[in-house]
Amino acid sequence: MLAQASKPSGLPALIIDAVQRGRLKEPFTRLEFEAVTPASFGYSLNYRATVLANNELNGNYETGFFERVAPGKYRAARHLLDL
Repeated sequence: MLAQASKPSGLPALIIDAVQRGRLKEPFTRLEFEAVTPASFGYSLNYRATVLANNELNGNYETGFFERVAPGKYRAARHLLDL
């Protein structure tokens, strides 16, 4: 079950905020989001490395926060950009 109605928090929220404010261009990689969200370094490397894939549409967490557009490249889910 996809939790599209949920609002992201934690690291996903930092990434989506960076996209909304124009600091992070889409599509982006993990290294690109780390460069524009210094607060992301408060999270473990393992979590930063998997947050995009785990939170993508049909990912492990089923949040649908991100969409994979190419290997290792993601964009924020369109339904989140209006939150």
